[in-house]
Amino acid sequence: MSKASKPKPLAAREKETAQIYDAVCYAIKHQSFCSMYISGKPGTGKSATMDIIAESLSKRKDIDVFTINCVSSHTKTALYNVISMKCMNTTFHCSQALKNIEIHFKERNKPLLLVLDEIDYLHGHNPLLLYIIYDWPTLFKGKVFVIGVANTLDLTHRMLPKLKGNEAPLTINFMPYTSNEIAMIINNTLIKEGDLDQAAIQLCSKRIAAQTGDVRSALTTARQCLRSGNVDSDEDNDEDNDEENEIVKDEPKTPAVKKSAYAKIFANLNSVSASPIVRTKIPNQPKIIMAIILKLSLKLKTPAITEAMLAKAYEKVQPILKAAPCNRFEIKDALSLLESQSYIRVKNGKYTLGVDAGAALKAIADHQMISEIEKLNI
Repeated sequence: MSKASKPKPLAAREKETAQIYDAVCYAIKHQSFCSMYISGKPGTGKSATMDIIAESLSKRKDIDVFTINCVSSHTKTALYNVISMKCMNTTFHCSQALKNIEIHFKERNKPLLLVLDEIDYLHGHNPLLLYIIYDWPTLFKGKVFVIGVANTLDLTHRMLPKLKGNEAPLTINFMPYTSNEIAMIINNTLIKEGDLDQAAIQLCSKRIAAQTGDVRSALTTARQCLRSGNVDSDEDNDEDNDEENEIVKDEPKTPAVKKSAYAKIFANLNSVSASPIVRTKIPNQPKIIMAIILKLSLKLKTPAITEAMLAKAYEKVQPILKAAPCNRFEIKDALSLLESQSYIRVKNGKYTLGVDAGAALKAIADHQMISEIEKLNI
């Protein structure tokens, strides 16, 4: 059997990396069932960990590894074309694609690992396709392995009743990083980029851990502080104080964060929190849905909103905004998109904002829409 060196895990993701890698290696050795569902909030290292594992496994001669992003390949035609091109270097008409792909799977001499990133996108757009994919490890045991990566935590529970056979995917949840883990990652990553104020790093780490545990936000904040010299500057920004600054540098360092650093770190944190939303253009229907959720969240004492409430509210705002009608399936799609981008959270079929009101307003970026919805009694 071909061997390759074990993957070098991300910091604080040693356990998850070993669990996934060992499960695949066991399935290769024993030609057994292998199906996994990797979940966790954005910024918890899911996709990066799978990239590391996929790269390591691709060096072996006893398995083929293909990674597919389901956002760009969420239709049946697109996904089948990607798989058939990777496996057979050809494509088929949509009506024949699945049949030919499954014939190829049956005739394979060595296993194939399909890593499907952002697989929860399929559930919102084409749930039947999701069930077909997760049935392959059962239908072609030892020949096709599937690992799905997603932000949605409970997707497997929703799809299990429709899967064939009795073997369920192994579920591995990437928990948000703790403040200590975030501080360690910042230090390890940015050690060569400048002097790091440990008190400022602790402040940043604790704030991010309390909010999302998204290490990318923490790194962005720390880099911004280093670039602007925030954590090294005092309250006085007078450029003529060079001599005084030299004296300060010679004094023993204390764990306290300077007052100006507090303000600037929090400003950077707020900027980083909003930046993914500012960067991402939301389609009109999801934007309206989020505006409705914002309105209802501020109106209700318990801001947990059902799909029925959203559908009823959308019917009221749709003619005012001259928007396209939105059926329940389109509402589900809009909610799935918002959830995948962490704008909203879902628990027990009820939705809440995943960001604060200010960040939601920046995401919507349509004052007229907000104003019109504010006027309505929904």
